[in-house]
Amino acid sequence: MGSDQLLSDKKYEKMWLAGVWIFLAVHVLDTYRILWDNFHYDWYRVMQADLPDWLLCVRFVLSLALRILIFWAVAGVLTRRDQYRKFFLGLCWFRLAIVFVHHQYPSFVYISNYLGLNTEDFQQTALWFGHWYYPGAVVRLIGAWLEEFLLVFLTIIFFIHPRVKRLFQ
Repeated sequence: MGSDQLLSDKKYEKMWLAGVWIFLAVHVLDTYRILWDNFHYDWYRVMQADLPDWLLCVRFVLSLALRILIFWAVAGVLTRRDQYRKFFLGLCWFRLAIVFVHHQYPSFVYISNYLGLNTEDFQQTALWFGHWYYPGAVVRLIGAWLEEFLLVFLTIIFFIHPRVKRLFQ
């Protein structure tokens, strides 16, 4: 390998490493935002109003544990150890698998009603697939699904790229 090739690889290594930092920063900010919402327990209780208290507590603890694991995985990825990259990818796959459980339609109806968001949404409904829905809540739900799906999916694609894998060897 010539010196020109080595210099080129170093330049691209910095670019890929910058990408790693950007993705990790986005995940930290997203996790912090979710924790902020969860720690406002009255808000969390309203979003999950259809759950019994015991199940709400279980969901709260599991959500909190997942967020702590994400922070831990991000810190490990910053050390550039491959086992933390794999662990972080595992958490991303898990988040991808539960995206529809994490964001459910009733939660968006409850929180929208609690916050008084788009009260006109509650004056009109739409019949879709044999059920009545509030269009504003559906739009916010789909937006949350897309936001989480895109973040996690793009992170998975990025972190399985061969050049990114090489950073962790």
